[in-house]
Amino acid sequence: MILVMMSLFWGSCVDINPGQRSGQTVINKVVDSGKSNPPIADTNATCPAPEKETNEDEHYEYPYFNPKKIDPGFLAKRELIITGNFRPGEALRKLFPGRYYKVHGLYDKTPMELVAWRCPICPKKVFGDWIGYTDTFPLTRNCTRYGNMLKFRDDSGRENIIMSFSTVELDDPLVMTCGRFTCAFLGLAWFMADSNQWELRAFTPVIGCYGAFQHLPEIKRVRFGWNNFGCRILDGNGGGGGPYYYNLYVFGIINDSFKMVLDESGVRRSNRPIAIWDMKFSDVDNTDTGFGDLGIILKGDYDKAMYEADEEDPLNTPVELHKKIRVCDSFGFRIARTYHFGNGKYNCMKSKVKIN
Repeated sequence: MILVMMSLFWGSCVDINPGQRSGQTVINKVVDSGKSNPPIADTNATCPAPEKETNEDEHYEYPYFNPKKIDPGFLAKRELIITGNFRPGEALRKLFPGRYYKVHGLYDKTPMELVAWRCPICPKKVFGDWIGYTDTFPLTRNCTRYGNMLKFRDDSGRENIIMSFSTVELDDPLVMTCGRFTCAFLGLAWFMADSNQWELRAFTPVIGCYGAFQHLPEIKRVRFGWNNFGCRILDGNGGGGGPYYYNLYVFGIINDSFKMVLDESGVRRSNRPIAIWDMKFSDVDNTDTGFGDLGIILKGDYDKAMYEADEEDPLNTPVELHKKIRVCDSFGFRIARTYHFGNGKYNCMKSKVKIN
């Protein structure tokens, strides 16, 4: 039996304890801190346990999430200061002003911090996912968590933080990690240190839908030029037991918002014994301002028999190899690509291929 205990701290407090019978969660009281005499409610609300194929006596208990209705203003540019040490949970609550929960006892000793919110009158944005379906942000019931955080010093020596946020459909916590091809909405924020405080310099609540099992890939730092930083992700997916393909997405900061400045598909192939390749990313190491040239190196091998065994099209390889695979069944390769920035986006300027 998995026991889930939860406490909520932002704007109101919900004290949720396991019910006395298996498969129940009882809400003992709800306190709204915005009122001088908060009501006490003993609702005995029950969350039915999910059905299981075997061992019907085993159930787990999960909490009830109550999303807070928020105003569309949180999507707009705004000022935000965090004083003292930077705390990701505080940044999450201030950027997404919903109802804050801290969930214990799910997978490990680290609690899950999330904000439950809904915004019926927010403008809708449509994004494509890995397999071509579309998803709309915001969702009807939203669960937002912070992903990972990059802390670094810029070229002037000042401390910076770029952090990611993941938004998925609000549900049972154990369901919010399901779906091989189900992505999560990515949000990004950039904070800069100033004395004993952190100032928000850029915030984009949603920039796309990425990842698998409703889990985002980790962001990694990118240097475009002097005091010009952003981040990138390597987004991979594939069928069970089959090859995995990865796409590269790079995000820069333009006019105080994160923008996708480079996307390149098929930069990595894995989960096979042969016919695989990997990617090495290189950013700008000079003192020029603006957006300098970026580079990637693809290195691996091709094997026609492996593609036939997987019943895959051999053209699911880097475009530079398409002529070679018509005349050769197996070979190693190294591809070096250089990307140049123009009109708000990076494009491949040149490519050098070496066949082994």
